[in-house]
Amino acid sequence: MSVPCKTYLGLRIVGGSCIRRLSIPTRPQVVSYEHELVQKPFSVRKMALLRIVHATAMGALFWNYTTSHTNQTLQYSQMQFIHTKLDGFLSFLVFLVEGYRSGNRGSLIGFPSLFTTSLQVWGFPQVLPLYAILSSFSPFNAAGRVAPTNMARWLLPGLILSYVPTVAFEHLASSSPDSAGLKLLAPYSPLILPILMLSTSLITNPNEDHIKEVGQVVKRYRNNDVHDLQFAYKFVLVVQAVFHLEKLLQFGQILDLSMRKGRYGRSSVLRQLPSGRILDNELGFIILATITYGVFSIWDLRAKGFISTQKAIKAMILVLVGQIAIGPGATWTALWNWREGVISSLSTLA
Repeated sequence: MSVPCKTYLGLRIVGGSCIRRLSIPTRPQVVSYEHELVQKPFSVRKMALLRIVHATAMGALFWNYTTSHTNQTLQYSQMQFIHTKLDGFLSFLVFLVEGYRSGNRGSLIGFPSLFTTSLQVWGFPQVLPLYAILSSFSPFNAAGRVAPTNMARWLLPGLILSYVPTVAFEHLASSSPDSAGLKLLAPYSPLILPILMLSTSLITNPNEDHIKEVGQVVKRYRNNDVHDLQFAYKFVLVVQAVFHLEKLLQFGQILDLSMRKGRYGRSSVLRQLPSGRILDNELGFIILATITYGVFSIWDLRAKGFISTQKAIKAMILVLVGQIAIGPGATWTALWNWREGVISSLSTLA
């Protein structure tokens, strides 16, 4: 707020100088005040309605998939196995980052090993809806909740070193008939990731999370974790997009061959794929769950006033287009990378 001083001083001191504008400096902060946000946040009633609609949709997906796949065994080809597991690659990343951010806040999100292990036992179409419901009712706000710098720095190496053995365990357990030991170890192999991340954090800098001086309190909120997190997201995005492109090329070749033979029906195309049931069922549920959670994540940012309505609509359209262009996993990765940038832009710390 500025006050024109000429009205009060200029008439009393003839020919005297005066200050036209007096600026009031603003203190640097991590979380913006309501009047400093991009747009006015939603009311409490609207935010509750948004969360209820999202939880209902995710609950319906979970129930539908669970009831329709209880007694069904799906056979994976090698390409489909890799493609399906790449969708879980980002899940490991998101579960770990959000788990560190939530901390001890009375939510199950703070236990990433619970979801990474459940991902092996139940699968992506069942774990993601449950995780999305819990995250929508999480008591903490992502703005102002930083991830430890050591965790962000070692995130990508730890993810690769832990997820590759996880996929290898499961692949060997499913392909080898005489692998009883591997079948017992496969569901627990995702625990390698949280154990490895905890070990590297304790070895490299065990006192990072303990503030020694009062002057170092603000230092941890200077977005030091954003660069490493976004690099990990971009790496996963490229890998997932490349495999999705390979899948599209494979599908295009089969479709072209089918049309040359005069078969224009949908079933004739899917019959030539390694397993049409995967495309009809599991991949369809993954796409629906990714779209639902992605749309909610976008409008959750809008509900809190972090982005404008126009930007939320554009992001929602890109999420829908990305399901075909780069695949559901890469779309979720791109959305989370963009979300990191939106949240970090709220901070005015130098």
